[in-house]
Amino acid sequence: MSRSQPGFAGVDPPPGGWRPTRGRFRPERLDSPLDVLQGVGQTLRKRLAKLGLERVGDLLDHRPRRYERPAPQRKISELFGEEEVLIEGRVLSTSTRRGRGRLQILTAQITDGTGQISATWFNQPWLRGKLTPGTQVRLRGSPNRYGFAVRSYDLNGGSATADFAPVYPASEEISAAKLRDLVEAALPLATDRPDPLPA
Repeated sequence: MSRSQPGFAGVDPPPGGWRPTRGRFRPERLDSPLDVLQGVGQTLRKRLAKLGLERVGDLLDHRPRRYERPAPQRKISELFGEEEVLIEGRVLSTSTRRGRGRLQILTAQITDGTGQISATWFNQPWLRGKLTPGTQVRLRGSPNRYGFAVRSYDLNGGSATADFAPVYPASEEISAAKLRDLVEAALPLATDRPDPLPA
C-alpha cells in the first residue's frame, strides 16, 4: 500500500504531489510577462516596457491618474459653453490631417438626429479604422468653436466614458483607454496577490 499524504489518512497523493486548491494564492503569476494577456504582442509589450510595465504585477500597480467626474449627457442641439458633457450618436464620416510638428488630428462627423458636430482626437490616427460610418459612439469631452474635443470615448458600448471611470497615465504610443482594457484583463489575477493586512 502506498504512503498517504500526511494529514489525510488513507488518501494517496497524486503523482507530483497535491495540486493547489481552488482559490489558493499563486503569487508567481504576478511575475508573468504581459504577453500572457490576450492582445499583447511583441510591439505592445515593448511600448508597455517604456512605461515601466513588464509584468502582470506592474500593470496591477499602475494606479489611475484620476477618475472621471460626473458629467451631464446632452443632445448635440443642446450643446453650449465649454462644460464637460457626454454625447451619443453615430459616425457619418472621418478625416485626418497634420498639425504642427508631429501632431496628427482625427476628425469625425457625429450626428444624433438633433444636430451634427465635428469630434476631434489628437495623435490617434489608428482610431480612424474603427470609426467607420454608422458606428455608434459615446463621447466625453467639451464643445468649442471647432466642434467637440474628445477626452474619452466608447464604441458600440463600453464604460470608458462612465462617471468615475479610471483614467490611467498613458503615452503617445498607448492610450489611456488601452491601458484601462489591459488592467481589466489583468484584474482576475489580482486574487493571487497576498493580503497586505494580517488576518
